[in-house]
Amino acid sequence: MSLHKTSSEHTTAPERDTSREFLLGRMGEKHATGHRSNARPDTQAGSLSLGHSVIQDQPFVQRVREGTTAVRRFALLVVKADPPTSEESSQNPESNVRHAKDIAGIVEEICDREDGIWGAIDGELLGCCLPGSDIKASLAISNEIQQQVKGLKNGTVSMGAAAYPMLEYDRGQMVENAHKALVHASFFGPGSVVAFDAVSLNISGDTLYQAGDIEGAAKEFERGLRIDPREENLHNSLGVCYGVQGDQHKAIEAFENALEINPNNVMALHNTGYSKSILDDTEGALACFRKAHELDDNLFEVAFHAGKLLLGADRLEEGQPFLERAVDINPEAGVGHYFLGECYRKMERADQAIQAYRAAVKRNPNDGAALSALGSLYDEKGENPEISMLFCEKGVELEPENGLYLYRLGNVLLKQGKMQAALSMFEKAQTFGYEAADRISAVKMELENCSCRDARSQA
Repeated sequence: MSLHKTSSEHTTAPERDTSREFLLGRMGEKHATGHRSNARPDTQAGSLSLGHSVIQDQPFVQRVREGTTAVRRFALLVVKADPPTSEESSQNPESNVRHAKDIAGIVEEICDREDGIWGAIDGELLGCCLPGSDIKASLAISNEIQQQVKGLKNGTVSMGAAAYPMLEYDRGQMVENAHKALVHASFFGPGSVVAFDAVSLNISGDTLYQAGDIEGAAKEFERGLRIDPREENLHNSLGVCYGVQGDQHKAIEAFENALEINPNNVMALHNTGYSKSILDDTEGALACFRKAHELDDNLFEVAFHAGKLLLGADRLEEGQPFLERAVDINPEAGVGHYFLGECYRKMERADQAIQAYRAAVKRNPNDGAALSALGSLYDEKGENPEISMLFCEKGVELEPENGLYLYRLGNVLLKQGKMQAALSMFEKAQTFGYEAADRISAVKMELENCSCRDARSQA
């Protein structure tokens, strides 16, 4: 039996969040005071998740505003005690309290000497404002603080530095900027110091993006580019925001700015391709995906979108290797298995399609598209009628307004002689935009013929 779909049957896909289709860069490569570390940020520390409003509401911020009115410039440090390195210290709250007081004493002593302003920020952080100083001077002070803390023999401190003036930020916002630099520093392990820069804003924007604040993220990326217009990751990240907001032309412009700086930026290549695919520029999109895949063949998104685009263009022999590669890269991504199943199905490779759909359902038991397709394939092969019915019914249960799934269930019911139920499914499919007029007419005619035969037999 041919496994081609009817002319009216179209491919439906599991829904995916648009924001997940783009590749957003993570932290940048720059570090203000030294080499990169493989350390990840201290996500357990509540101080690293302080929001804008929390920072701005701190009494220390008001003291900075009031205490720096007479100077044209100042620098500011946000200081955080790193988690204890020894098990004994981590299990000794009293020791940790003493350590925090000792650090506060060091900061207070330095601020007294430098005519600075110091204070606590939300209990876990210390602020150190140095009126008249610049970023270079603040980094020298940060080194002095670190050396004194090392003498305590009970851990280290990490710091973020910021200096006023900077862009259009007001004086109080320097505390927030120094905190963003502290978050940046957390990527480099305990005892790190980072001066607020474009990468700090890239990280801050990424945090906002992950929280769903796309507009706020875009503003951070835009500010970062004002500090460093050559930061390619910021151009890419800004393009992602534009793309998620639906402005693909503006997104492509941002991605191309990143590619002008680095033609081999795989993320920007992929994202350009994805935006072009949304604009139905298939060849332009494929050119980007292919180049990105040549540069890095271990990115699921690149292989997946290339294969999906080729599948949609019925270029099955070209799309199959990309989709197979996507499944190899990320075998737990059910959506990859689903589209590979669609490719195999169109190629009339029923057994392989069934295996792919089953893999998709295994990863996501509520994947209505894969369940419906699997039930339909079993029906077309004439195997497992109960399973065919079960899968098609489940697909409709999950997406009751999907005309294709209703149509497939109608076919299964029709084959099992349940004509009235099949008619109901075909009529619903037609209601939800799926062309089923021929099936409806045929079933109605058959039902009328059955009624006539029943009437004659009774006579």
